[in-house]
Amino acid sequence: MNRNYYELATRYDARKSFYGKALVEVEEVERYGTTYTNKTLISYGHEVVRITASENKIRLTTSWNASDTTLRHVKEFLKQEVSLEVGSKSKAELAEYFKDKIEEE
Repeated sequence: MNRNYYELATRYDARKSFYGKALVEVEEVERYGTTYTNKTLISYGHEVVRITASENKIRLTTSWNASDTTLRHVKEFLKQEVSLEVGSKSKAELAEYFKDKIEEE
């Protein structure tokens, strides 16, 4: 298992940067002879979104909407990683969309 981190860049958000407040953990996992790349968004030191390629799942933790800035991090991450158009969705709309994908921490 191999793990590293990088700072989430702003490609779609109007901000110039997230100034180190949003990190992405990249973990390579081997399953049944295939290597998968799983990614976790960390906002202000808390895991908020997990994309588990080895299981083809997206999961949000209960911290996903802790602040407006964390929500911006989540939207940017989902747009970059899975081309999910969530930029104009409100917290309520996102909560409805992901209602079956929110996990307790």
